[in-house]
Amino acid sequence: MAARELTRAGLAVTILEARERLGGRLLRRPFGATGTPTEFGGAWFSIVDMEPLAREVERYGLGVTKDSPARIHRWFTAGTLRDGAPVPLQDGRGFERALYEVGMAVRRLKPGLPLSSVDDLDVSAGRWLAALGLPRATHEFLLAWAAMYGGCDPDEVAFLSLASDIAAFGYSAYAMFDGISDHLTHGTNELVERLADDTQAEIRLGTPVRRLQQSHGSVSATADDGSIYEAGSAVLALPINALHRVALDPPPESRIARATAAAQPCRSMKIWALAENVPGGLLAAGWGPPLQWLGGVEEVDGAQLLVGFAHDRSAIDPDDADSVQAAIECYAPGARVLAVDWHDWNDDPWSNGAWGMWRPGWVSDGTVSALGSRHGRVAYASSDYAPEWPGWIAGAVSAGHHAARLLLEIQG
Repeated sequence: MAARELTRAGLAVTILEARERLGGRLLRRPFGATGTPTEFGGAWFSIVDMEPLAREVERYGLGVTKDSPARIHRWFTAGTLRDGAPVPLQDGRGFERALYEVGMAVRRLKPGLPLSSVDDLDVSAGRWLAALGLPRATHEFLLAWAAMYGGCDPDEVAFLSLASDIAAFGYSAYAMFDGISDHLTHGTNELVERLADDTQAEIRLGTPVRRLQQSHGSVSATADDGSIYEAGSAVLALPINALHRVALDPPPESRIARATAAAQPCRSMKIWALAENVPGGLLAAGWGPPLQWLGGVEEVDGAQLLVGFAHDRSAIDPDDADSVQAAIECYAPGARVLAVDWHDWNDDPWSNGAWGMWRPGWVSDGTVSALGSRHGRVAYASSDYAPEWPGWIAGAVSAGHHAARLLLEIQG
């Protein structure tokens, strides 16, 4: 995205891509057992709410398909699998208060960056929720959402990171439930291919950069094979957790260095499974089972293709079908798993984690703002700290636009 905007402004651009493919944390490939084209990275979005992505979809005439709504809802809270309502009737007032408190907190935010005067919300989601003193089932219902969207233990992710998403959805927490229902009809690879064709940039795949040096009004990038590339400026388009793979001279700003060392906390595992004895149209979520979220995607030869999200590798092993089956049975007793497939983004050297989330304090101490600033002739760009929709595909789009604007400032 940054390359397209810079070439449109008349600059010559070279893309040095570490992987042997374009797309970053977008990855569409066949499901191992069936050959069904499947999204192993980012996939879903809201075409209505996520304007940066919607503009690109319209520009390239991409098809958008809306998922069918779930027909069966199951929740695991307070040690019980529930159909319909996620909490017992006697918890109704506590559930109402929880939604009120979340709504009041979120309405203090303005969508997008910068965020300010919200230091009391820049604490862990676990801490913020615990302070509400909610009934157990309601508390665990909210913990499950925090863990699923955060891709980590709720004590590791800032409540502010989650609240900013709700603010962007028109201050609707319910949109986090029913608003992420669109996907690209022909897959995310179509968007990547259209962008690549439109950049007019030279693209070099399989070219990891190990050093980026600024001096005398220019930037020098040294690749792993020793090749050196010179330019007037550079976009460092890496997730926070992969920034350590490029040595910067001069060194990065101290807050960026600390964030890189701490790493953003999302280590979600997106696990696809083909399973029998699972009802069609299932959507399940909960606190306690290894999977914080499980949804049915489509029927394949009488079985259900499911997608689940988990973050604790000690609780579920995606490489072990029996482990995945045990996790699915928490929501669908009697399920039988036929096949499992996934991509380990946490072990992927060019991501070292899943979608970007903020640690507590990263907004208050200026870390997020620092990542969104220009450092000499280098601009950072990642969905992890995008000015709009951080963590989403739309965030990658907005981050590319933002980085291009920062570098065009140098051109006067």
